[in-house]
Amino acid sequence: FANDGKYNVPITYTKVEDADGQVILDNTDNPDLSWVAMKETTAYQMNVLLKQVVNAGTGTEARINNMTVAGKTGTTTDNKDLWFVGYTPYLTAGVWGGFDASEKQNNTTYHKTIWKAIMEKINKRYEKTDFEKPDSVVSAYVCLQCGKLVTDGTHTSTRIKEYFAKGSIPSETCTGH
Repeated sequence: FANDGKYNVPITYTKVEDADGQVILDNTDNPDLSWVAMKETTAYQMNVLLKQVVNAGTGTEARINNMTVAGKTGTTTDNKDLWFVGYTPYLTAGVWGGFDASEKQNNTTYHKTIWKAIMEKINKRYEKTDFEKPDSVVSAYVCLQCGKLVTDGTHTSTRIKEYFAKGSIPSETCTGH
């Protein structure tokens, strides 16, 4: 999602040096293996949705001061497994928390706190930015109740800003709720 819908084949390392700076392993000439995995409009819409998980949802403990964050939390029955996979415009990381014996956990936020501590420190080297909205995405206010375009008669508590691929904004207008 953070890469405008392009998938890059992950590599484990680029270069490994010993204590004297001698290159032991070099993977910098690894061919750029990437392809379009989804439309950039879809990727941007997902970024908008997953930012809300961190800004106002179940992932608020993963908010970092120095960067925009999007992510997804996850749990299993009785909180035996906890996940947070999050990303900034620059980096992606995931944290799993649990026990080998699949025991219930009472603390259900530590995995997000761990993610935050690591990513906040790493992202300090990058300039704070948001996910770039592609030209193929436009925004419009729609009614939360019916999904149609808002009008002057639509109550302000039922309107929300949404993002659409160009040419896909709803054509019908809300009659008011």
